[in-house]
Amino acid sequence: MYEDLRGKTALVTGSGQDIGKGIALALAKAGVDVAVNVRKSVENGEETSAEARNEGVKSLVYQADIGDRKAVFSMVDRVLSDFGKIDILINNAGTGVPRGISFEDLSEDAYREVMDGGINGVAYCCQAVGQHMVKNLAGNVINITSIAGLRPFPFWSGYSVTKQAVTMLTRQLAFEWLRPEGSKIRVNAIAPGLIATPRTAALVNNPDLMLSRLRGIPMRRVGTVEDISNLALFLASDQSSFITGQEIVADGGETDYWGEMSYWGKPES
Repeated sequence: MYEDLRGKTALVTGSGQDIGKGIALALAKAGVDVAVNVRKSVENGEETSAEARNEGVKSLVYQADIGDRKAVFSMVDRVLSDFGKIDILINNAGTGVPRGISFEDLSEDAYREVMDGGINGVAYCCQAVGQHMVKNLAGNVINITSIAGLRPFPFWSGYSVTKQAVTMLTRQLAFEWLRPEGSKIRVNAIAPGLIATPRTAALVNNPDLMLSRLRGIPMRRVGTVEDISNLALFLASDQSSFITGQEIVADGGETDYWGEMSYWGKPES
């Protein structure tokens, strides 16, 4: 289905688990060599990489904190040395949400951590890989955002701000990187809604919490990792060759329907 992807190379940040892992393996199944990035768990990265190699592609693991600019540029240099190119960049890595904390009570350390993982790291990766792509007038960047960047969620202020920032970065780079004559670089984003992963298991597996959450999702289900990885494959392929600067929402209709939002409320004391 995506024969044009075969033989390409992708760098997928935060691909040791969850959505990042799903996208990395979907790309591998399409014949894409995969550079797996993790921040801490090299073991998880090696697991993803091994599964990718089982699909017959080349895959290596790179440990780097994307919030560290020097570490990002060093990682990209190593990927280019090992693979010779980066055709696709998937900016999936991010920082978890400091839950139950009002913006005025967010500590400086927590604020910096969210910003470094949520927007600074994406920008650093785009800068490092972008130099390679702009030089070659070709490439494909897919940023993973969130519906939290499209509307306010209770006590997610820092996280939401970073996701909206990535959306504007997506649009800005899509415009800038097409300016050189002959450039075919495309930059898009995917904004997932609630996706069933080990990280969201406490919510997804709680019937009481899910009862109210599903009332606000017209499709009456949570998303799967495959829902997002299938969309990433489409955006990475030539089948979406006329699409750039867009943020595609995959949330079962949640952002278009507020419904019964009983999960809004004050943080527990």
